[in-house]
Amino acid sequence: MMMDEEEEISVVQDMAYDYSGKRLATVSIDREICIWNKKDDWQRTYQWKAHEGPLFGVSWAHPCFGNILATGSYDKRVIIWEEPEASSSYSSSSMDKSTKGWTALAHLVDARDEVRQVQFAPPHLGLLLASGSADGYVRIYTCIDEADLHQWPLLTELDMDSPVVGMSWNPSVDSIPLIVVASHKDCRVWSMDNDTRRWTDWHLFRTSESDTADLSAVAWAPHVGRSFERIALGCEDGSILLFQFPRIQQGNKTNGHEMQPICRLNHGNERIVRLQWNMVGSILASSASDRMVRLWKALPQDGTRWNCFDVVHLNE
Repeated sequence: MMMDEEEEISVVQDMAYDYSGKRLATVSIDREICIWNKKDDWQRTYQWKAHEGPLFGVSWAHPCFGNILATGSYDKRVIIWEEPEASSSYSSSSMDKSTKGWTALAHLVDARDEVRQVQFAPPHLGLLLASGSADGYVRIYTCIDEADLHQWPLLTELDMDSPVVGMSWNPSVDSIPLIVVASHKDCRVWSMDNDTRRWTDWHLFRTSESDTADLSAVAWAPHVGRSFERIALGCEDGSILLFQFPRIQQGNKTNGHEMQPICRLNHGNERIVRLQWNMVGSILASSASDRMVRLWKALPQDGTRWNCFDVVHLNE
């Protein structure tokens, strides 16, 4: 990714690819939002400042809903942005790197502390947005009328008791609505009952009693062709915990059940910053403060033993 030499490089706090993988949104500590388009190289086509404090999170909605972004900030707000369809096809030479084409449609102000995470739900669940805050709550918003993107009523608040450090929707289309949320010490799976529309706490994941490291990241794997779920938890000490459990179906509630990890991976000694699965949930990528990305996969015929098969050094 190239930047103009005279431009200052700001500290990027989060980034998100759109569905096609040809556009990238980044948010930074200096309140800057940037949109990058992939041509021969990555080119910045939009650049503007928003919110009243550092930005911590960004997420694209599925393109079936249009060109929609959500950003979360230290100022305790989430802003919903929309870009008209015609603007997304402009070349970088025709853009002035401003907010031209992007409009703030809604300001969500329910959080009582900084918003650290924002994530749109998979499209089969509708236009849902989850925001995780340092006040210990995940708030789920819904856009009831997709023709009016200015209205985002609060659907529910999920109480995690301590600051939220990560969350991940279950991406599978044949599952009930599920989201996994990590705070510093606990990780819980929450589910929405399709009949009552109420959210309940179904599963509790814990590290062993001897572990003292706080949690720092979480990712839910797609279960393409599998009869079980996988969730990866990242920790402040550089370890990664993998959980594997039967698929959660409506009616088989196991509220309060504690799950133990099937294996522990060692990325290094630095804080795990992000975890990401591939499209079929067979390869896990982990990035940490050591500026390295490690790729992991299970040994053949043994889902409880994983090895690192590649390492990318980001400073090379």
